[in-house]
Amino acid sequence: MRRSPTRRSQNDMDAVWTSIPRGWAVGVVARFVAAALATTADRRQGPLILALGLVTWAVVILSTSAPVPPAYAKKHPPNSLRVLLVRHGSAEQDSLTRRGIEEARATGKALKQREIVAVIASPAGRTKQTAAIIVQELGRPAVVAEDDAFMVKQGESVEHATVRALGALRALTERYGGGTVVIVTHFDVCAALLRQAAGNAQAAPCPRHELGAPSITEITVLPGGLLTLALSSPSSPVAR
Repeated sequence: MRRSPTRRSQNDMDAVWTSIPRGWAVGVVARFVAAALATTADRRQGPLILALGLVTWAVVILSTSAPVPPAYAKKHPPNSLRVLLVRHGSAEQDSLTRRGIEEARATGKALKQREIVAVIASPAGRTKQTAAIIVQELGRPAVVAEDDAFMVKQGESVEHATVRALGALRALTERYGGGTVVIVTHFDVCAALLRQAAGNAQAAPCPRHELGAPSITEITVLPGGLLTLALSSPSSPVAR
């Protein structure tokens, strides 16, 4: 049986358009044109509809192949600060246990390929001990400092401590902007800063040290003090 011109036109159009791998948007336009040609009562309107379809197709192609707008393609400013938040190793009575020492060593080895310019720790013994081991494992000079902004003081709320920590991060960004620093801190401060960076009060807390997976969380401090999650995802065992 001979196919009708209408059905032949629709099938031919389907064959042509599906042979062009331009994505779902082009497929939608193609089917619209094919259906319009097949159902048009007046055959004289066919070329007009086809022309409109081709124009639409061209717009789709140009819009989907155009460069990503700056608002989506932007990167962090070069003077931003990369911050690697590290939980102190397992401890008892403010001193690292044997396991905590191994956790600190594993953390230092995991960070060995990073260009660390400074290691900051809270004044607690377990954080200072963790920081010292990390610096030893790095095997190169790095500024080592203490800052009580990265701990919750006795009788202080986590919210208040977070405000102090944010102020300290702004100061570190002014000093070390463009570089990477390690901050050895505690679970509550680490989790609070991660929530700030994620903009989500329900963000996952800083992970515990596990065998082969040190507790390292990377965030970025933009000039002005705004925190964001890190853009890059290197293969190093750094938690996001």
